[in-house]
Amino acid sequence: MEVDSLKAMAKEYVVKNKPKDAISSIENAENQAKNLLGKDNSVYRGCVFYHARILMIFGYYKESSSYFTLSNQLYSEANEQIHSNYALGLSWLGWLYGEQGKFLEAKELIDQAISIYENKLGINNLDYAMALHNLGFVHHLEANYKLAEDYYIKGMEIRKKLAGETSAVYTNSLMGLGTLYNDLARFDKAEDCYLMANTIDIKSGKDKTMDHARLLNNLGRFYWSIGQLDRAEDYYIKSLDLKKTLIGEDHSSYAMTLANLGIIYSELGQIDRAILIYLKCKEIREKTIGKEHYDYAMSLNNLGSGYQQKGEYKIAEAYQLESKQIREKIFGKEHPHYVMSLTNLANLYRR
Repeated sequence: MEVDSLKAMAKEYVVKNKPKDAISSIENAENQAKNLLGKDNSVYRGCVFYHARILMIFGYYKESSSYFTLSNQLYSEANEQIHSNYALGLSWLGWLYGEQGKFLEAKELIDQAISIYENKLGINNLDYAMALHNLGFVHHLEANYKLAEDYYIKGMEIRKKLAGETSAVYTNSLMGLGTLYNDLARFDKAEDCYLMANTIDIKSGKDKTMDHARLLNNLGRFYWSIGQLDRAEDYYIKSLDLKKTLIGEDHSSYAMTLANLGIIYSELGQIDRAILIYLKCKEIREKTIGKEHYDYAMSLNNLGSGYQQKGEYKIAEAYQLESKQIREKIFGKEHPHYVMSLTNLANLYRR
């Protein structure tokens, strides 16, 4: 089968939310391009780039980082640093580094991408809007909330203008802002963003996608934030059911929502049920994202809290200390996540 046909098939599988088939198709396209045309060919470079995108779309972040790095290397070696795939690769690699807690490297990569758009490729461009959104995301993770809001809004305005208010990229901006406002306890604005995105997804038939599964998770987190645990549980279960259908249980995104459900059961006093969930999350995260990741540290934090609730203080202390060590390495001692670890340990020692 020809390379173009295999790439088209991979794109079709992405639309149908079939990750294994999509990845298999793009791997076949990439291998054919390399064998028939060689590694110095633009077709091969395009296959590597799209392979990275597919892996990222379905949440295989570690593998995606490797492919974006290879893609950017290939475009650089071909002196195509102003190619749209090169700029977008920088932007997405920056986002992935942000997910890994590598904030300085993340901002440097995204700033490079933004510079290419502003000086070469133009700013009337959805990829430029994506770079702004990605930079907002990294600032959000760093707790630079004002900068995060500014970049989110700037990206959203471009998306609204170019793609419209029913587009997936516009709802992506709404989700980013909703999460930011939720973290800032601006709950009315957060709920408005989330419910608007949910309505758009349902009306436009996008409610069977990974983006919608993430939105359901965010709605669960929002209702948890305002103490409506029954509604939170309902949205988390809906998100888990959809994620299980689309990507299976052995996935970091599934683990994230599962951990959130564990917190609900912990707050309802169902401690043993919560701990079983936390242990499963830890196992999934260790396998998929590794131990030097802030989500893995959060699993340890949750286990520490769970065992503290059970009165098993030595086990709780061990988990909290390991979580603090990882957070210090990733974020440093000035970040809210590190402060959270110190607070948790203080509460444990105060018992």
